[in-house]
Formats: sequence, structure tokens, C-alpha cells
Amino acid sequence: ARANLAAAAAILFVLILRRPIRRLFGAEIAYALWAAPPLVAIGSIMPPNYAEPDSLVSPVQGLLQAASHWAAQGALGRHADVLAILWLAGVLVGFALVGWTQARFLRRAARGKAGPAMVGVIFPRLIVPADYHQRFTPEEREIVRLHEREHVARRDLWANALLALGQCLGWFNPLIHLAAPLLRFDQELDVGA
Repeated sequence: ARANLAAAAAILFVLILRRPIRRLFGAEIAYALWAAPPLVAIGSIMPPNYAEPDSLVSPVQGLLQAASHWAAQGALGRHADVLAILWLAGVLVGFALVGWTQARFLRRAARGKAGPAMVGVIFPRLIVPADYHQRFTPEEREIVRLHEREHVARRDLWANALLALGQCLGWFNPLIHLAAPLLRFDQELDVGA
């Protein structure tokens, strides 16, 4: 819960700042803002700093303590178990949807109806449509190849895989799903810059 709340706050922060930052500092800095949500989420679950006075309990910490107390209550103390089962079921559905979407894209690619795009995290490859050589001039094809290679060089495929993982783990958080296409949009603007 703490990591999810922290990620949601960081996503809101990025959503507010991404356009002004892009105008002021460029697409690269705006895209870099998207590193904040996962970093903040991870930081939120790190062990607490016990050097801080106990009197500094934030409202979020109070909410989390109340949620922990509620989870330990219920019929035979099962709230936490039920929530864990529901969350895990959602995660499994999320992974199934990601797998189904990827398989559907690869089927379209095999028929020449997808691309240009890079696929594969460990062994990336360029997918091009069947009419690639007719649709694009040799100069345009070179630009497409350079653009897609830049995605590989910048590890955007890994970023997209981590984003999909985050969407599966945080399936119940609408802000994560709102952020996903915007992150990819900022990614494309940055590669194009």
C-alpha cells in the first residue's frame, strides 16, 4: 500500500510537470521524469530512518497504520489474506493480458501488418510491415532503422518491460494505466529529438 501511494503521488507529480519541463528543458528531461514513480515506490518500502523523532508521523503513515490494523481484523483475521488473494489474481490476469497482447502483436507482425517497431528485451529485432520497402524511401528506411536502434541503445525496451510489470503489479491503480501511454509518448518524443 505504501509503495502504491508513493507511486501514485509521483505519477501525479510527473503528469503535472511533464509538459512545462518539455517546453523549458526538452523532451529528454521530460522523459527522465518518469523514473520518479518507480524510484519513489521503491524508496517508500525501504527500512525507516529511526533517527527521525517519533512525533513526525505523516498522515500517510497514519493511514497505512490504520489499514494494517484493519487487515489484521475481520472474520478470523482474514482481511489481509483475502486482499492478498485478490491482488495476486489481478497480477495473474495482468500477466495474461500482457502475454495475449504481445502474442496478438507478433501474429500481426508475422502477417506484415505491424511495425515499424522493435520487439524483444534480450534479443531485440526490428518488425516492419509488408509494404515497408514500398511505403518508405531508402532515406526514410534509414531514419526508421536509426530511430528504432536508438530505442535499443537507450534501453527503452527494458523501460517498457518494467512499465508492463508495474502495470501488472499495480493493476488496481488507475494512475499507472493513465501514465503508461503518456510515458511511451514522451519516450517517442525523446528519441525523435
